[in-house]
Amino acid sequence: MRLVLRSGVILSAMVLIAASRAPVAAATPQLIKVGTTPEGGRVTFSNVTRPESKHSVLFDANPIIRGDNLYAPDLVRVGDRWHCYHGGWLTSGQRYDRVYVGISAGLDPAGPWNPASQLAIHEGVYMHVNDPSVAIHDDVWYMVYTAFKYQDSVWRDWINYSTSSDGIQWTPSVATTATEIVLTDPNNIAGGPITDMARPSLVRTPTGWKMWFDGRVNHTGVNSYLAHSTDTVPSHFTLMHRYDRIEGFPGFYEPDVVLRPDGTYLAVVQRHFRHLYVGTSTDGINFTLTRDVSTTDPLFGRSRISNPGQVYDQVEDKFLGLSFGMTDNLSLVDHDIGFSASQYKVEVRSPGGVWHTQSLAAGLDLQSVLTPGYSNFDRVRITDPITNTVVLNQSFTDAAPGDLWYVHWDPAAPLIDPIEPDPGSVVERAEYVRPFALFAGQEPITWSLVEAPENAWIDEQGVVYWTAPPLVDSSIHTFIATFRVRAENAAGADERSWQVEVQPVFDGLPDFDGDGDVDMDDFGLLQSCLGIQNLTSAPLCAKADLNDNGRVDQADRSLWAGCISGPGIEADLDCLPSY
Repeated sequence: MRLVLRSGVILSAMVLIAASRAPVAAATPQLIKVGTTPEGGRVTFSNVTRPESKHSVLFDANPIIRGDNLYAPDLVRVGDRWHCYHGGWLTSGQRYDRVYVGISAGLDPAGPWNPASQLAIHEGVYMHVNDPSVAIHDDVWYMVYTAFKYQDSVWRDWINYSTSSDGIQWTPSVATTATEIVLTDPNNIAGGPITDMARPSLVRTPTGWKMWFDGRVNHTGVNSYLAHSTDTVPSHFTLMHRYDRIEGFPGFYEPDVVLRPDGTYLAVVQRHFRHLYVGTSTDGINFTLTRDVSTTDPLFGRSRISNPGQVYDQVEDKFLGLSFGMTDNLSLVDHDIGFSASQYKVEVRSPGGVWHTQSLAAGLDLQSVLTPGYSNFDRVRITDPITNTVVLNQSFTDAAPGDLWYVHWDPAAPLIDPIEPDPGSVVERAEYVRPFALFAGQEPITWSLVEAPENAWIDEQGVVYWTAPPLVDSSIHTFIATFRVRAENAAGADERSWQVEVQPVFDGLPDFDGDGDVDMDDFGLLQSCLGIQNLTSAPLCAKADLNDNGRVDQADRSLWAGCISGPGIEADLDCLPSY
């Protein structure tokens, strides 16, 4: 297994992926060097995810989702897939905003997305549609989004809705006036008629729906609002709260809100197009906000930030980071989409008291501390950003630029050695043996095979045994077997997966299936390989190259015919001429 940094650099080491991710550190973790990366000017640490930390480390590949002007990401995890909904212009000259969705099947919120930016909602009769917010209830997907058009001599934003059964195909898939939501304000909370609504965040609650949004009264300045609905479909809302402005800016601007299983709310909003604030609430109205990502960070790389979304894992109930639009354009166009990851704070010191504190993320679990111009280090420090507690502070004199270190949070828990090579190889019918050892972990250890081909087994010492099957008559491709081993003790567990390639054996005999005779079972392979001119593309057919000339043709067929013994009759081992 190779780990690829988002900047495109391939790490040469096996990166250890623990069965359970980094917990809140209760004891001093153990640092284990697991390899190197060709990149200079940084020291990289894996297994450093710190959910809930509200200390986001910017991804080194930002911006990650690119287009002519893409922004307003909204992420939803379902099963083993992340859906990233976003809006804007995908290509130059598109003119109108649309809503798109990208899917990451590897549970990596930073992609790769496949499909990437697939059209979800077309603008229809509007000038554009954008700012999607998606919620799932009773297996139905609901999306609310901004729709913009010229109406009654003014430009007007409003919020529309669509539904879906799979998150890909939406009804309607074209914005229509019939799916504009209806908003009422019986208590005059807004202080006048709301003429514009935009940038919604939709949440399903036990009693209905909540929707946070930005709006205008009589086309005047923007304020932030909260409305609720008891409808099955989020089509009719009643206004329930208006947020105060803060420093002349809407107090809850461009929100993204989630409701957690414990009944609390988690939100991200932006201020002045320069800062993102993350906050929590017990009632969905009053949020305690803390500044997180900011364009003042020299590693941000753009001057404006907008339309944030959370990387919130709905399946495991974990806040993992943020997503956002980023641009240098003062008119707030030309956006691309970036990400940040909630992680522990990792710092490295060089002799002379120089602390290296700037970091970039290459994944949810991977952080590189930037150390340009320095080649020697004497200390490393890891801090829990929630409690501001230093959980590791130790000598680091054996570190060097380009190192990859694994943070093992509980040294008593097992940590399996990396698997090299991966994939491994074995010839057909041969015995495959792989012993395993531990980097860390206290005895006793229980070993098990979580996934393996038929007849594979593992002994009490962690040695895997398997007899590779014969490669016969139905395929011209090498067989690949997948294994996954697990080591477990009272403190925890670790798993490793790898693959083994079963390769054919050229033994110079026409008994291709190895059963001792030459019959029509063997002819099946020969027939499937006839005409193969390049055996490197069909390694199984090397067995059928009886004259060993690098191809399978009629000459081999004639040689095979001279060796037929019949079913159950022992073949003559000397039936072929010598070459």
